[in-house]
Amino acid sequence: MTRTNQILIGALVVQTGLVALVWSSGSERSLRKLEPIVTIEAAAVTKIEIYDRLDAGKPAPTTPKILLAKQPEGWVLASHFNYPVKKTEVDSMIKKLEAMRARGPVTTKDSRHRQLRVAADRYERKLVIHAGGTPTTLYVGSAAGRGKTAIRNDGAAETFGASGITSYAIATAARNWVESDYFKKGSDAVTELTIAAAGGNYQFKRADGDAPWKRFDGEAEVPVPEGKELNDGAVDALANIVGRIILFEPADPAKPPTVQSTVSFKAGDKTHVLKIGQLVEDRFVAAVDDKVPVLVNKSSLEKLVDIKDDAVYRDPPKEGETPPPAGGAAPQLPPGLPPGFQLPPGAGTP
Repeated sequence: MTRTNQILIGALVVQTGLVALVWSSGSERSLRKLEPIVTIEAAAVTKIEIYDRLDAGKPAPTTPKILLAKQPEGWVLASHFNYPVKKTEVDSMIKKLEAMRARGPVTTKDSRHRQLRVAADRYERKLVIHAGGTPTTLYVGSAAGRGKTAIRNDGAAETFGASGITSYAIATAARNWVESDYFKKGSDAVTELTIAAAGGNYQFKRADGDAPWKRFDGEAEVPVPEGKELNDGAVDALANIVGRIILFEPADPAKPPTVQSTVSFKAGDKTHVLKIGQLVEDRFVAAVDDKVPVLVNKSSLEKLVDIKDDAVYRDPPKEGETPPPAGGAAPQLPPGLPPGFQLPPGAGTP
């Protein structure tokens, strides 16, 4: 046997050994039984604390960003004045946690905790789950392989990769846990609208959702100022505001709005009252009827607070001039579009 053949045979033996080692190791992992990453009983969970992202070197928060608590009537945001929570959101998260399985850890090295963002001082989310007895604390981190998220139980060296759950999906904003529609009837249902604000009192009526608006003072129709016309589209926009009110987050029910504007509106067979109060970090405190107050983005309600004559009247179009569309000027189109191009219905509408 030549020296060359001996070298080739030796290399083959080494390669065969490496292949066997890799195959054996991979087979062992693939044959491991899927085990729960955390053991929780969904029905026993009574409280969940959610802590937002923490970076190394930053002080650890002492209170959670979101605190979910189970009460006899259902889940509430205990961190936000016990505002009712969408039950499906909490149940979905608990089921995902309960369903997490792995065939073993992706690492058992403490040095990898920070890298995977599951360390006690560096994580994407920290969950404290109360289900009787000692609470379970989990760190939810960054990606740990394709389609998997790093998960570590507090105090454990093992970090697992779990599918079906991500830190991003564990919301730390209150609005993600509650119904975003604080009030919803639809603008077409609004047939009467009365606004009492600093700029004056305004009352509008129409026969139905397709009829033009008219301004009233009690039962008497208010004449349109000379040289002006009622801007029907602008009044439609006001009806659209009260027809659907989207909350930013719950407000303190012990601090009802210090009213700046009161809006009464008839939607269907019922008259509702919207009270718009003080600004809190560029958001109005608002309440409809006897509902608990919420914070609403300033841009959503400011037309009702700042209403003036020039907001509801406009100059009529001159002879031969095309009147502006309802609600304001037409959206500007970028140059270079083919002749006759039109936006699809609803496009460009605020």
